[in-house]
Amino acid sequence: MMGKIFLVKTRWLCLLCLVNLTTAQDFPNPKKWGQNAYVSNPNNLLAVSEVAHLNRLLMNLEQETKAQMAVVVVKKLNGKSAKMLATELLNRWGVGQRGVNNGILLLVAIENREWAFEIGYGLEPVLTDYVTAQLGASILVPHFKRTAYTRGISEAVKEIHALLLHPNRAIELYHKAERGATEYWWKNAWLLFVMLLFLLGLYLLMSHPYKRIPFAVAVGLLTLSGSDVLVIILEWLGAEPSLGIRIGVGIYAGVGFALLADCIRKGKQEAIPYKFHPALVIVLTEEGRYCKIKKLIFPLTLLGYAWWKQRYIRRQQSQWSEKTRKSQAKKPFAGIRRLSASEKTNKLNAGEIMEEALETCRHDVWVDRNGKVVEKVVRNLHLVGYMTCEKCKHLTMSGGFEGESPRRYLYRCQFCGHSYEQKISSGASGPSSGFLSQTFEPNDSHATTDHPSTGDTSSDSGEWGGGTSGGAGASGTW
Repeated sequence: MMGKIFLVKTRWLCLLCLVNLTTAQDFPNPKKWGQNAYVSNPNNLLAVSEVAHLNRLLMNLEQETKAQMAVVVVKKLNGKSAKMLATELLNRWGVGQRGVNNGILLLVAIENREWAFEIGYGLEPVLTDYVTAQLGASILVPHFKRTAYTRGISEAVKEIHALLLHPNRAIELYHKAERGATEYWWKNAWLLFVMLLFLLGLYLLMSHPYKRIPFAVAVGLLTLSGSDVLVIILEWLGAEPSLGIRIGVGIYAGVGFALLADCIRKGKQEAIPYKFHPALVIVLTEEGRYCKIKKLIFPLTLLGYAWWKQRYIRRQQSQWSEKTRKSQAKKPFAGIRRLSASEKTNKLNAGEIMEEALETCRHDVWVDRNGKVVEKVVRNLHLVGYMTCEKCKHLTMSGGFEGESPRRYLYRCQFCGHSYEQKISSGASGPSSGFLSQTFEPNDSHATTDHPSTGDTSSDSGEWGGGTSGGAGASGTW
């Protein structure tokens, strides 16, 4: 007899799976399966053991608190709001005691990814909209995102049980919901701020691609924006990083990559005179060592610079001709070092010291273990307004107006004093642009140029208590 009853129930449930559930009449009342049944599972989305587990929790809830709670789990809602349908179901079934109206209904639509709480009039002071919203956001949603539907519903039932036994917990949950709403607001504000930073980074990158500081700042801002996008993806996958962690990771990554971009840019500038020089490895290694990232605050930045350095050196050396390789191999660059600014002063002549003071050139002095000068490498810093003196051959000559009547435009070497006058055409305030553009081309032989590169229930039917609801309770999605 029991086997026939089970067979009939199974066939009836299978037919329900083919029916479109659009109104409250279409949903089976779980009390048809017995007084100890509380879960409506028309699409068999929950296993029999899971339904039995939830029924035991809900029966215990009714026995200890006198409140009745129904759970409805469906596959899909055909165009109807989960909250509206939950209100219809609670009132149609009469969940809760008549006159007390202490009924609760939880509706979960899997494919729609919606959940909704419906609360009877008598429980509204405890299970407020804020509380049910917090139950959904902090308990249901995290579990539902991992498809742990039974676990999420079970934890929500246990929390409701505790709230009904200890109403003061509702106050704590209310404050928690307030904090959650505040954090949500701040997250949105931070997201808007990151979007603005992203636009600023794009502007700096496009408008100042060759300037050191704007370029590094642009790289940092774009990295911060990218790291925030990764955090958003992790949240979508189910992780729950706090706003503080999100901001901290973004700032850390942004600053780290900004330093990396700045160091790489400085490394390229330092390597200009050494593109075909055996000291290129030493120069780039020193630049990484003396860069502001030498402290291991940003280890990934250090690793990034080391990776770039090796690639850059290999690329430059691959361009050396065989003649350059043979000539450079003869130079004694084993065990040499580059002198610091204070050490190299007595190794420079007066003209070179003047160039260093005017910042028109930089002289790298390399010495061996015995302090003997091996080589001097000169880098033209391309300071606008200076050119090479014809007499002393130092990059120390500049021009300017002298005298009042008549005014003369005079070029004078600040090292040897050699000067000559530039004739100015009538009405002009200075030398022609063509002459200046020609004159300012560096002609130092050492200078180089940079090239851009249904569960345990009885067979007898049961019924609810006849409670009603006015639409209280929260709903949401995941």
